[in-house]
Amino acid sequence: SLYGTGINPGQANIVALAVTAACARVHKVMVREAVDATHYASRDTWEALGFGGPADAPGLAEKVRERALVFIDTVEMMADALKVQLDDIGFRADFATANEDLHLGYMDIGKGMVCGLRMAYSGLVNGTSVIELQLVWRLGYAMTPDWPVEGYVIEIEGDPNVRANFHTVHDKTGGGSPTAMNAVHAIAAVCSARPGIVTAAELPLITAAYSVVTDGR
Repeated sequence: SLYGTGINPGQANIVALAVTAACARVHKVMVREAVDATHYASRDTWEALGFGGPADAPGLAEKVRERALVFIDTVEMMADALKVQLDDIGFRADFATANEDLHLGYMDIGKGMVCGLRMAYSGLVNGTSVIELQLVWRLGYAMTPDWPVEGYVIEIEGDPNVRANFHTVHDKTGGGSPTAMNAVHAIAAVCSARPGIVTAAELPLITAAYSVVTDGR
């Protein structure tokens, strides 16, 4: 049995699906990840997304779309969980540029070059977005537009409207721990699942079972 998860795609999308249970009607489900990714020291990743180059490079938006196709899978998973038949999945991307030369240690970004990315994958029905995954990634602290760091924001347009926000505050375990733990805690459920690719909608509620500390440490 195969199951892919993390924070996003992963927990953020599962939380969004759970929040829809409060609604009598749902018009749109939006999940936005807006993070300062400066300390994610993967030059190859950022250069593949256009960081460090000109914002008007030919074909840049399409290059970004193809590099992050995992979010299309996530839109489809959420649509399946909500029993929505999508007509298409749209994409858009905007780029922010550095106000000064940025020296990040693992790469340099010149003034005027791309240091921020805002993109969205939209599940469309009759031309209207009903599921939208937005991502805002920024490197450095001097960019235009100066998109805010909000963590993970979930907004449901419906009856009623719902807004939720969560942050992971990292300690000595580092930023990778919350991503990894979503997979670790799912092991028992995945081992019990049917063979093949399974989605969050098929698994039971995943919690930090057996991880509650009661000895004060």
